Amino acid sequence: MVGGEASILFVSQKIPWPRDAGGNIRAWHLLEALGRRYALTLVTSCSDGALEAQARAALAELCADVRIVPDVKSRSAPAMLRVGARSVLRGSPALVEFNRNAHLARAVGDLLARRRFDLAHLNHVDAFPYLERRRAQPFVLDSHNLLFVYYRRMAALERGPLRRRAYGREARLLERYELCAFRRARVGTVCSRQERDRLLELDPGLDIEVLPNGADCQSLAPPPRDVWENPPRVCFVGDMAYEPNDDGARWFVAEVMPHLRERVAGVRFVAVGKNPGAALCALAQTHPDVEVTGRVDDVRDEVFAARACVVPLRYGTGTRIKLLEAFAMGMPTVSTAVGAEGVEYRDGEDVLIADGPAQMAARLAEVLTQRELHDRLRRGARATALARYDWSVIGAELGRIYAAVLARS
Repeated sequence: MVGGEASILFVSQKIPWPRDAGGNIRAWHLLEALGRRYALTLVTSCSDGALEAQARAALAELCADVRIVPDVKSRSAPAMLRVGARSVLRGSPALVEFNRNAHLARAVGDLLARRRFDLAHLNHVDAFPYLERRRAQPFVLDSHNLLFVYYRRMAALERGPLRRRAYGREARLLERYELCAFRRARVGTVCSRQERDRLLELDPGLDIEVLPNGADCQSLAPPPRDVWENPPRVCFVGDMAYEPNDDGARWFVAEVMPHLRERVAGVRFVAVGKNPGAALCALAQTHPDVEVTGRVDDVRDEVFAARACVVPLRYGTGTRIKLLEAFAMGMPTVSTAVGAEGVEYRDGEDVLIADGPAQMAARLAEVLTQRELHDRLRRGARATALARYDWSVIGAELGRIYAAVLARS
């Protein structure tokens, strides 16, 4: 634990532990960077007592003070009806109403009543409600992804008219809410230039900085053995409870694998990640060349048993830590354009971009069967990760942003 001159209040709706999902990985590394420079107080919520004890011990290494309150969210039918009613009555996004936590609001209020913080750091827009009415407290808003864009894309893909209308409404409400939060922030940080440009189109007066996602290039170093020698195994890594990951995995099995089987003998697809849904698990039961692992102790073991990685996402927003971690591990990867969105890549040098089942199968077949291409992607991906996306690089950029904000406070 390292303190500094300035005091920072870090507010996170979700506890940033364990580091097994993109949002938690980003929050952890930003906490780590801030904790080296400033006196850091974390306020967050958790619903699991055993997890809370583990998290408290880990987070105490980064923060001078850790406050953890109960996470009271519920997806029961009565709770979701109340969320919907509040959304309609208040004209606010259902996502914001779902995440509201009176325990978190009280904890933040009590801290601000007793102590002065030079800045607050809001970990994503769902932390904004706890400072929405506290205009005296300056804050930095770190957006993991633009939620209004996410829901807009969901609406475009949805075939059912009721859900399409609901997603469209949520997108409109979130656009208004996110813009309000960014306007209130001393500075907002987003993961990509595309997201920054999208926000500035809506409001050119916003102060927005790009703070990319990253990868731990030291712990994710390539294996000593050559993965080219592995069987033709294709690996997709992600939290399978996240809808774009579940959709992408099922789409890959249903649409891409038939083409890939024709091109590469003995090819296998492995979906690696916690909380796989019933539909995805059922596909593994009916296709002998499809495997769904669920949670694993070390993702690297599964990745390094593959010959290539894939990011078959059709929607979603932000930048994919899964792709950056594949870069760091030197794994040749094929991704959709959406899956690689926000990453500064070179198609054909760091990654292959493919949209559509036949094209994705063709490009994967090239990676799985052409040694020269496999080696070029492996070298290019690792070099890009080291130069642009190591968390030490991201942490230094966060330090620059905070120094500038504090200097003019």
